Amino acid sequence: MIPPGRLEFHDATPLDVVKTIAEAAGGKIESTPEGRLQVRHRFPVAVPDWSTAIVDHVLTDESDNLSCRESHTLRTRVNKVLVRGYLPTGSTGFLTAEVDGRVDGPNAGRTTFYGGDAVHLMIHVGDDVTLLDPLVSSGVVWLDGQEEITLTEDLVFSLATTATLSKPALGIDSELWFGLNLGPLTLESDQRTVTARFPGVAIVRVTYRSIAQHWIAWVPETVAGHDAFPFQVRFAGTTGTRLNSGEIFCQRGDGAFRGPDISDPLLATDDTKRSRGRAEIDAGESLQEVFLTCLHRPGFMPGQLVEVHDALMGQSWRGKITSVSHTAQGSKLTTSLELLRHVQPIV
Repeated sequence: MIPPGRLEFHDATPLDVVKTIAEAAGGKIESTPEGRLQVRHRFPVAVPDWSTAIVDHVLTDESDNLSCRESHTLRTRVNKVLVRGYLPTGSTGFLTAEVDGRVDGPNAGRTTFYGGDAVHLMIHVGDDVTLLDPLVSSGVVWLDGQEEITLTEDLVFSLATTATLSKPALGIDSELWFGLNLGPLTLESDQRTVTARFPGVAIVRVTYRSIAQHWIAWVPETVAGHDAFPFQVRFAGTTGTRLNSGEIFCQRGDGAFRGPDISDPLLATDDTKRSRGRAEIDAGESLQEVFLTCLHRPGFMPGQLVEVHDALMGQSWRGKITSVSHTAQGSKLTTSLELLRHVQPIV
């Protein structure tokens, strides 16, 4: 199931839609010899299982093979990927610090302070950030707890389905559209991205809940003999990999070769994320392209496993079919296959 607002197309054919959905989960769409369409995984059998799986065809030099050549292409190995079911906002972490200016807050709406005062600060930290110990130019600062607060702000949509909240949200309590209504809002896993069902130009006022940390900074009455002086508090944090319902790691073996992160809002379940992750890891195995021509044989299909008994190479090997073509020259019929052969990487 794909949540509302995540599947959008413009001037696209139905086939484009199906292809996009299939590829998001690590699949392919192709036609059968009978003219029907089928969707399959890019690697119906995981690469490490090729050696023990039941093969679909067996080809031998004695009765089938006419020629065989290999292509030595440098591939980047991948055995670990992070797959997320949303599009990241582009930031590497979220952290804001501000003076608590609420009229009903501990500063009573004050934004100007004097030596000897206690300044109450409000800090918002994303769940992918670990807050470090703050630094002060003079005085001291300490944590005084946290609370759930309610915020209201206007979000602007400009021919898009997404907008960004100024603070991380626990949940959206209410929404009020000023004019055009783009449909129900969905809060994404990053806690700031809000997705509407339809794109458009619109403004919505949202009320949401957020967690704020309270810090208190105390400044001395005088610094360097002055009772009027500048004062600085520095907050910083480190970002780590955030694992929640929006993203998972897919790993094979030691996971020493991490590939690029995958972000696709169509991946709404862990099963689809694992399927896409396995496809990327299988594609990142040590695979060699082989081009083989044999006597015509019907029934070959991309994705099938073939066992080849190759006298020239002096060994038997297995590979996955990636392409099939048939040629007729008079009464002579041949079949050309493009295959991926798994070779053990050199350590």
